[in-house]
Amino acid sequence: MALIYHVSFFLFVVLTGIAVVGSAAGLVSQAWLTGGQRRWDIVIVVGSYIALAIMSALIIINRLWSIRVSLTQIPRAYIPVKEEDAPKAVYKLVEAEYVRASLIAYIARPRNKVAPGWGSPGSDLENVFLPRALLDTLPAVDSAARNLLPSLPPLRPQVTVTQHLAPLTEILHGEKFHEQIRLYDALIQRARYGYADEDLLLTEVEHIEGVRLSAELAKVFNALSVLRQPHPNVNGRDFASPSPVLDLFSQTSLSDPLGSGLSS
Repeated sequence: MALIYHVSFFLFVVLTGIAVVGSAAGLVSQAWLTGGQRRWDIVIVVGSYIALAIMSALIIINRLWSIRVSLTQIPRAYIPVKEEDAPKAVYKLVEAEYVRASLIAYIARPRNKVAPGWGSPGSDLENVFLPRALLDTLPAVDSAARNLLPSLPPLRPQVTVTQHLAPLTEILHGEKFHEQIRLYDALIQRARYGYADEDLLLTEVEHIEGVRLSAELAKVFNALSVLRQPHPNVNGRDFASPSPVLDLFSQTSLSDPLGSGLSS
């Protein structure tokens, strides 16, 4: 079909050109043979055909330019290619490469929307790197512990939380309290070194549990630091032991990893 279209168009152009040239030759020869004043008609005929040629060239150039501009404005990804638009071998090659590219794009699509160590899309932790966010809670815990014991050594990355808070053992009592510190320490170590293995990266539940533990530790440390400060109107022996605060802390349920802990 495409061959018939191109051949017929070429023949039409050739026939039109022959007709135009023939008509021009007939008019010029007639004006020349008549002689006299009729020879001025040759100038008129030639000028008319020159004007026709110029107008035709301008129309063709304008049409070609319009088509070129229109084609450049069509997105390349959406240009339809039919089997008759190109040789069969070219069409088959384009079709095979398109199928191959489509398969590669489909296989490369992510199947799991949650990346290890990151918050899930659409949640409150979206675009949050969980290990880094949990490590950011350490300064608050250290600051609260330093209010309780100003002589506490500086916080160092190579020291675990349990080792860092070891000087507080003389002030703090209760196995449950130390269990909270150990749990928080384990999550901090996962946040520090879990990047070496995707299976060790923190999950959202573990991140929330770590944030809860850090908030509870900071609350207890701040409460104990207030209780240990002397007050002129209060008998010091009423606060000789921090047991009231520790009793309140011991009410925190370890079996509920998402529990609210101490009431704010």
